Amino acid sequence: MTGFILQIDNKYISGAIEEGITSILLTFKEDRFRLHFGSLDKSGMISYVWHATDLEIGDHLIINFTNVDSSSKAQKFVDYNLLDADKLSRDYYHRLKKELIEEGLLPDDK
Repeated sequence: MTGFILQIDNKYISGAIEEGITSILLTFKEDRFRLHFGSLDKSGMISYVWHATDLEIGDHLIINFTNVDSSSKAQKFVDYNLLDADKLSRDYYHRLKKELIEEGLLPDDK
């Protein structure tokens, strides 16, 4: 499978799936530097998080795009086919509401 091998300092994490997308995202927002390494199958219903963490200044990353014989154990695996649709909708609502409150676009109703 084609995927990535990520080296963070002396730790190696590999991730790939047969059909779908594998990505490594580096973000910096509000003084928080974040790394997310994950895969999503072609149906969009099965998600793997190979590694997700906050990064610090001085962390060393090496990313190799290569053939991956076996992936590391996922930190998180979600099969959205097995989740309750109502619970997903509620979770999504609460996550968006929290984001809007944090952005100051909604009042905090605590």
